[in-house]
Amino acid sequence: MKPKNKIYPLLRMLAVALTAALLGPGCQKDFKWNEPLAVTQNGLNLTSAAGSTRVTVYSTGRWKAEMAEGAWGEVSEVSGNGIGDFLFTYEANNGVSRRARILVSGEGEEQEIVLTQTGAVTEPTLALAETEFEFVRLPRERVQIGVTTNMTQALECILITATDVTDAENPAEAGWLKEIRLEKDAEENIVLVFGIDRNDGSSDRTKAEIERAAAENPKIRCISYQPNQGKGGALREGTAHATGDYIAFCDADLDLAPEQLADFIDRMQRENADVVIGSKMHPESKVDYPAIRRVYSWGYYILLLILFRLNVRDTQTGLKLFKAEVIKPVMRQILVKRFAFDIEVLAIINARGYKITSAPIEVVFHRVSFGRIGFSDIRNMFIDTLAIFYRLHILHYYDKVEAHPELKE
Repeated sequence: MKPKNKIYPLLRMLAVALTAALLGPGCQKDFKWNEPLAVTQNGLNLTSAAGSTRVTVYSTGRWKAEMAEGAWGEVSEVSGNGIGDFLFTYEANNGVSRRARILVSGEGEEQEIVLTQTGAVTEPTLALAETEFEFVRLPRERVQIGVTTNMTQALECILITATDVTDAENPAEAGWLKEIRLEKDAEENIVLVFGIDRNDGSSDRTKAEIERAAAENPKIRCISYQPNQGKGGALREGTAHATGDYIAFCDADLDLAPEQLADFIDRMQRENADVVIGSKMHPESKVDYPAIRRVYSWGYYILLLILFRLNVRDTQTGLKLFKAEVIKPVMRQILVKRFAFDIEVLAIINARGYKITSAPIEVVFHRVSFGRIGFSDIRNMFIDTLAIFYRLHILHYYDKVEAHPELKE
């Protein structure tokens, strides 16, 4: 039995060598078997259609195969002992040429197999609806640009890069492009989406313009901070630095002219109110905006009336006037930064018994179109609103210690 045991490995290696000699020329004429691990092909060219191919492995012991790169294919029958093969199955390629790598290991050795699949698109095309876009008074932080391409089934093959140009006068404002990608919208149109990370909403050198104005007028002050804390954070910071008897909130897009605040002050004094809210729903208001927005506004008004007994028909208009003694303590307790910021402010003021009245407004739109209100926006608004109700009526949070003592005067 002992001589037989010594001869067996030699016979086995001879059989492997003969097999390699016979199969090698038929599979790949350049194949050379180097002990103790080899594969017949270290490179494979595949057509764009879906399919599969087998790769033969030669080893003196156990081996395994696994994907090292490429999510468009997979390996099955991934291990063996001695001579064997594994199956590589791949998807159709509707885009441009792509590559995958398979790593075969065993007996302390590794072999790499590179697979290249041609694409159905040999000459990719891509065109943008706009190639220049100026972010002045942008109504939202997420922008979409229409894209036309023959790569509709393989968007992941399109490499998107962006060069961030630093403003020479304001190098601190570099890095404002926070996301960029291709996706399909609700109508299955391909769009280039990118998000703006600005000084809480500005990408048009707002900070530099305010600083210039402040240098000319001592009544103007520029308050800037990092990181971006949303609308709520910006208004909270501004309120903390305000020194007058009245504090007004006015959206920077100037759809609502600040001159209308003169009427707000008259109305506040005439009605002995503590807060005056501009309302698009006021019968004397001059405004024209989409019907769906009116439906949202009415539905939200009913919800707020039920949860907070807040009889304010339009809480989201960006023109509001407060007595400083009313708004300052409230702003030090605000937690919401974005979706329901106005609701938190007004719910607290209303719960403390202050008088809130509405005023008519005139809206002159400077924007090309309205930002789309998506399901996620409505969901987040609803979640924030319920959280405010929980803090106000269950936890009685706003009756306790101030949430932002660092903003005390």
